[in-house]
Amino acid sequence: MDKTLQNLVDKLILEDHFFDVNNYIHNKAHTYRVMCHIITLSERVGQIREGSLAMCAAFLHDMARTDSGFCKLHNKWAAEVKLPQYEGFFFECGVSRKDREEIRVAINFHSIDQELDRFHPFAKTTAILKDADALDRFRYGDDDFDAKFLRYKTSLQMIDFGRHLYQETKNNKDLTLQECLRIRDEFFAHQKEVEALLNPVEEEGIFRRVFTRMFA
Repeated sequence: MDKTLQNLVDKLILEDHFFDVNNYIHNKAHTYRVMCHIITLSERVGQIREGSLAMCAAFLHDMARTDSGFCKLHNKWAAEVKLPQYEGFFFECGVSRKDREEIRVAINFHSIDQELDRFHPFAKTTAILKDADALDRFRYGDDDFDAKFLRYKTSLQMIDFGRHLYQETKNNKDLTLQECLRIRDEFFAHQKEVEALLNPVEEEGIFRRVFTRMFA
């Protein structure tokens, strides 16, 4: 993992009391899953800087909620109240002061229908956060997830993982980001092995290893 992302993984540790209202929909577990999706997406599309800033935005994005229902203001509250409280911590984690506004904009846009223009300087950071947040909508049920709202093609390839990560962690009250990443690594390692079974010529080494284990 990129050292900047790893530094954030090590330091962005959530506590229940950080949230104005800690409910079962918008809580530490949801935030950690979103952060996991951000790391995965930003690594896959090669946008590490934007992913790092999206991580900071994700850390705060639901902290100012007052309930678990539909809310058009929690983004604004998080940007106006929570960011000033935690920006010093982000700077200590290696985030540049000049990137504060980019984090603020990502927080502010994460939950509204309005999209930044694709050429806006903060568009990628905001899109990474919005896609990562959307990939955890399985907590509302499969019927609530709509892939057409994803912005990155790579996000489409992460839908099954989003569903899997939620199912594996939904009852874990002590979930950590490290645990999410462990589940991620196992999921994609298994996915790669399945692909190798379907295409053994391209992945001959993995193909042999899979069958050695399966029939041992």
